[in-house]
Amino acid sequence: MLRTNGYGSVDGLRCTRCAKRSQPRNQAGINRSKPRSRGTSCLISVTLGARKQTVSLTVNGDLYARIRALGINASRVAEAALAQALREKQAELLRAEIRQDMVALADYVAAHGDPAAELREMFDAPDAA
Repeated sequence: MLRTNGYGSVDGLRCTRCAKRSQPRNQAGINRSKPRSRGTSCLISVTLGARKQTVSLTVNGDLYARIRALGINASRVAEAALAQALREKQAELLRAEIRQDMVALADYVAAHGDPAAELREMFDAPDAA
């Protein structure tokens, strides 16, 4: 049985995308651990106790009959497949955003020079020779 932390996520489980543990909370729902830095939360957030929604899916009739005969829960399989598709799409969008940011950074460096090199020059101690 999964233990939730009162906010819908599961205590002690790792997110499959970012491998961060969910934050442990006490009975009052207060975070007991050190606060995480801004921007470290996972993009994929599915509330475990969320209300189910009835949807209509069209599937191969023979396939559905066979999984029903074997006792496979089609709703759970579909939910797992949708969650996987969501993870893949969000990862793809994140990679595209990172590529765009890298191009913008390369353009900035080409136009203005490397800011990291300028900072190194500014803060390097002069040689005492």
